[in-house]
Amino acid sequence: MKLYGIPRSRAFRCLLALEETGIPYELVATDYREGCKTEAFRKLNPNAKIPVLVDGDLCLWESLAINLYLFRKSGTLWPKTPEDEARLFQWTLWTATEAEPAQGAWFYNTKFLPPEERDPAQAEKGAEKLRACLAVLDQHLADRSVSLAARRGRRPTCRSLRCSTRPGRTDSTTALTRGRGLGSNAASIVRRR
Repeated sequence: MKLYGIPRSRAFRCLLALEETGIPYELVATDYREGCKTEAFRKLNPNAKIPVLVDGDLCLWESLAINLYLFRKSGTLWPKTPEDEARLFQWTLWTATEAEPAQGAWFYNTKFLPPEERDPAQAEKGAEKLRACLAVLDQHLADRSVSLAARRGRRPTCRSLRCSTRPGRTDSTTALTRGRGLGSNAASIVRRR
């Protein structure tokens, strides 16, 4: 199994899923600026975006779809009941439609775009929406005892999953937490391999 991407991209979700499921994989370092724009890569994903998972004859793109596939394939993280499966889909879609657009607005206008192209009003609007989203998630996790984090003896919170892109350096969402007062439980996920 091969995952094309880099940790500082949406591939971080898939890296975390691969690590948690224990499925053996090879990370093919492919960046989002140039690596995914090649003709060879476009044969894997015509959208020219990472991540892409190749598992035998299956070539799958979209990080959340990849994760759902990995959970199902491993059997270890796939819900056992239709109700829990519905909850998995609910939170997966919530991530894509609620949390990620807010995080993107903040990130692009504080870290990603060149300084002269950043819009501080959009950054603040994104940060405010993200704070609200993370509050919803923290409230949901507050009284839950059955989760990946709980199985490891930790209280399940956004903070249960920390991110570090380089030794001694945290990612932008952690910086958002510290710099914008999102609360102690708001942090991003995945440790760099």
